[in-house]
Amino acid sequence: MNHNDIDQRFGRAAADKLTGPLANVERGDATISPASSDRARGALLGFAMGEALGEPLEGRSAAWINERFGWVADFVVPNPVTGTDTQLAIMAASSLLSSQVNHPERLAARLQAATIDTQGMAVRHAQARLSAGHPWWEAAKANSAGTAAAVRAVAFGLVWAGNPKRAAYEAALSASVTHGHPMAISAAATMAAAVSLAVTTNGGLDARWLEAIADICAEYEQVEIHGATLLDRLRLLPSLLGQPPETVLNVLGTNPLANQAVPAALWCATQGPKGVLYAVNAGGDTDTIAAMAGACVGASIGASQSPVDLTRVGGLAPVTATADRIAALAATPEPKKKTEPAEAVHVSFLIDRSGSMAGMVGDVIGGYNEFVKEQQATEGTCTFTAVQFDTGEPYKVTVDAVEISQVPELTAHDYQPRGGTPLLDAFGMLVESVTKREEGLKEPEDQIVVVFTDGHENASQQWTRERLFAVVEEKKAAGWTFVFMGANQDSYAMGRDLGFDRENIQNYRGDGRGTRMAMKSFSRGMSEYRTSMPEEKIRRKKDFYAGTKEAETDHETR
Repeated sequence: MNHNDIDQRFGRAAADKLTGPLANVERGDATISPASSDRARGALLGFAMGEALGEPLEGRSAAWINERFGWVADFVVPNPVTGTDTQLAIMAASSLLSSQVNHPERLAARLQAATIDTQGMAVRHAQARLSAGHPWWEAAKANSAGTAAAVRAVAFGLVWAGNPKRAAYEAALSASVTHGHPMAISAAATMAAAVSLAVTTNGGLDARWLEAIADICAEYEQVEIHGATLLDRLRLLPSLLGQPPETVLNVLGTNPLANQAVPAALWCATQGPKGVLYAVNAGGDTDTIAAMAGACVGASIGASQSPVDLTRVGGLAPVTATADRIAALAATPEPKKKTEPAEAVHVSFLIDRSGSMAGMVGDVIGGYNEFVKEQQATEGTCTFTAVQFDTGEPYKVTVDAVEISQVPELTAHDYQPRGGTPLLDAFGMLVESVTKREEGLKEPEDQIVVVFTDGHENASQQWTRERLFAVVEEKKAAGWTFVFMGANQDSYAMGRDLGFDRENIQNYRGDGRGTRMAMKSFSRGMSEYRTSMPEEKIRRKKDFYAGTKEAETDHETR
């Protein structure tokens, strides 16, 4: 049964690879049942703040912490809240929000495009495999039994609140992008089930909650590491209730192996908000354990009952926005297969060739060619137009509506920066050109127009911002999609003045790495857009990146 589900969703090769670890698990009803905004915020904010509390003490022993700090007794959260685990959790949530069916491949695309500062080998291994062209179901590190998949599982419990079997199954599929070891996969299923069950509690998290989690974990393949399976430790938890935290966490262990960190987090969650501090004081993988405990506690009590004054904590906007998007999901199942062929897409790529781009020639060329290669490998009909602009040639067409499979590589001979930045003229002429093309088409075509620039407008003579704004608004009403990527400027101000929707604007760092990251991020969004159902495409027209802007994150974190 599960083989058929995976086959229908991802194809036979994926089913043959993944069905083994998931062969006998119950999937539950696919209909989503999103948590309320308060519970969703509670879970994700609890996760982020738990990580922030534990991060400064990660890798330390309980004795070291006690010697230098005594008991860490206050919820004094760093400002702003940032962390790798939170980044991964939001990334997984964004992938799931993008598609409740194809979320593993959406996650893989985000991982491939992102820069993640992590010590975990599984994520780095998957990124390397994906970049080498392997499909997502062949990217996982086979022997990794860590917690990076479990920390991504919170969103699944929130999307399928009160439906822990489905939450667990989808989280296990997501785990398979990075982790091939059965313990890591069952750990992700366990955390998703824990959050799903916590959302529907009216009291504290108790022995019945722990037993229900263990029953779901029991359906997944169990493999011993250091003499214990994950399930062994989960079955032990109810008997440890009422025992001192020092004793319990010493028995369970707090290392980053899934059969230590996940049970430790669940036991801490049964202690309420104070349990997050127990995780911090225990030492070991403090940030991850505290984050997972915080997610479960937050899911059970909601953000409104948080012991932390959230108005004093910075960096939470992406977390709360993600929670609110989860709560706003329509509670209807997404079709498993496309019911109609995808409309042909025409991508018009406007590339800045002004003199300020001279130091990034190799990265522009490399990023562009990687974009073309990925689009050539993406399902669906796509034609491609590329236009470069500078003061010498404000509108130079280098590729004119060519089928994507026939687009040639860009070379240093084709791209030679010089002169100023007549952005308005180039953009206006591109919109005019695409309009003429559209008028001559016999079949409808989905128009995507992207602007890639690293500087301010300084040389246009024909077009004004006001005139362009009016034209862009008219084209958006007709179904066109506009994307703006800018460096060395306030891209949001510039894009807004030209009519671009805020969620379709992205800042990137004006250097080689930032340039490639911007190209990767756009390519990821483009591949997802092209393979989306029509109703999802309508949403993506005003939220092209689906809440994840990898180049902007890279810019802001270095």
